Amino acid sequence: MLIFADKYHESVTQYLRISYANIQNNYNMTKNNEDILNKIYSGTKKGELIKKKKQLVESYLYKYGNLILECKLKPTPVIENLAKEFGLTRAGVTNILRREGVYAGRFNPVIFPKK
Repeated sequence: MLIFADKYHESVTQYLRISYANIQNNYNMTKNNEDILNKIYSGTKKGELIKKKKQLVESYLYKYGNLILECKLKPTPVIENLAKEFGLTRAGVTNILRREGVYAGRFNPVIFPKK
């Protein structure tokens, strides 16, 4: 009986995570949605990935963003450096930055979010 209850609890938890986490795929990440996702995924591998993605975007924007816009750095070496720093591939970093809306190619390399 204990195994059944444990599996039931695990499946209910998984269902709740999936149903509430579809916010991430269907909508823009507003502050409220981000808070909901952090509560749902806190302490899980998915939560760590969300945190890593947020750190990557902030690092790109605020550490390198102005240097790229002033043409002191090019976006490709910056993306390669971030890939090494976060243990990802260059394509993975580029995809994350594109999905978050802060990178739109080499002709529009930095897009600061509107407040």
